[in-house]
Amino acid sequence: MRIAVFIKATTHHKGYGGLETQNLLLCEELARRNHDVLVFSPQRELKYKTKYSNGVKYHFVPSVYRLTRLNKKNWFHRSLKAFEKYNKESPFDLVLSQSSAGLSILEKRKDFVFSGVSIAHGTIMGELRTRIDSYSGVKDLYSLIKDIIFGLRVFFGRQRAFVHSSDKVIAVSSAVKTALIKETFVSEKKVVVVKNGIDSGELKDIPDRTDSTDVIYVGQIIRSKGSDEFLEIAEDPEMKNTKFHLLGDGDLRDNLEDQVEEKGLSEQFKFYGKVPHKKVMKFLAAQEIAVFAFPTKRFEGLPMVLVEAMFAGLPIVAYDIGGVSDVVKDSETGFLVKAGDRNEFKASILRILSSQDLRVQMSKNAREFSLKNLTVKSMVNRYEEVFMEALEIK
Repeated sequence: MRIAVFIKATTHHKGYGGLETQNLLLCEELARRNHDVLVFSPQRELKYKTKYSNGVKYHFVPSVYRLTRLNKKNWFHRSLKAFEKYNKESPFDLVLSQSSAGLSILEKRKDFVFSGVSIAHGTIMGELRTRIDSYSGVKDLYSLIKDIIFGLRVFFGRQRAFVHSSDKVIAVSSAVKTALIKETFVSEKKVVVVKNGIDSGELKDIPDRTDSTDVIYVGQIIRSKGSDEFLEIAEDPEMKNTKFHLLGDGDLRDNLEDQVEEKGLSEQFKFYGKVPHKKVMKFLAAQEIAVFAFPTKRFEGLPMVLVEAMFAGLPIVAYDIGGVSDVVKDSETGFLVKAGDRNEFKASILRILSSQDLRVQMSKNAREFSLKNLTVKSMVNRYEEVFMEALEIK
């Protein structure tokens, strides 16, 4: 099958995250299965326009990433032009759009002969709720108003357009599927849940968590991710022998480090900054780590870092928000806490730290669940099934 993939950025670009990582794993596994995969993405800071990596071909389009129709130099028009060139040389069977990145191509489907599938990692209302919850006063008022206006434009425009222009829509979690149906009025039959997966070969065995004592967090150090909560947790006397490993960067990091020093907690905290993705698993699989804490307040689809933590056999404590419950099974692989309940969040971490039997059992459960449900192979198996369904619709 010849597949064209459209995405806002790739792992070849600077500052990539979970979405780009998921796309890399997906495309490389599709290539291993003898699919012809060509990824289209804005060129941005890259010095080259084409690249071939691990069986996947890339075409980086010189453009400004905007989906407006007015400026012919924007991604909306130039991505379509690039697609037309390659499609003329050898027609594509299927177009896969990461969110709305392939919107201009999906809207022109009647001019071509291909099936269209899009991937929803979240919804615009989820993003808006996060922004509103992060509002911190008058100084944020102007940017908040801008975000609301932008969000409403996407809600009534771009989001509905890419969903209804696709033959099938893949939602990365049940929460995303439910939200997408409510926000776009798309048919439930059109939306299929496929959880993100990773390469299980990255970690052959998990460490014995019997004597593990520390807490780890991986993500942006910003307020909407709940990073400020670690300070309050560490101040509890029962946490005095617990170290907190924070991997990531963000506008809250300097302030958090200053407060840690002021409160005399420097011995308990280690700030690593942004760690290359390839090294994250080594931190998660460290012998001393007992709990992965995820106090995010954001409505996220399915954070890749949760999948990675599960593979490392880490019990997870997280707020029950967005797609978190698709991978964290309450009282089995960790604890799901009502969003915003800081006391229960801290108490859940303490329960795991203080019970060797609970910690070890949850570690085994997490590993078993990930191997059964969250491998890249199981993910791509489902993607191929959805692709075939989309081809039948065509």
